[in-house]
Amino acid sequence: MTAAADEIRPAAGLGAPVAGAPPPADERRVRVAAARRRREWMLIVVMGSIAIAVAVGVFFALR
Repeated sequence: MTAAADEIRPAAGLGAPVAGAPPPADERRVRVAAARRRREWMLIVVMGSIAIAVAVGVFFALR
């Protein structure tokens, strides 16, 4: 064990994940789902903005 692990382990308590270890699978699944939702909303916002810009452009072009 390294000195850093010796310092982290007693403070973390028994059964706690060691610093640098991958998170549990359920926590990872939750984070992946949240990232997917964030990406979907960003895509909706971008596509909506493009649609509004096109509509305004068409409106002023045909006016």
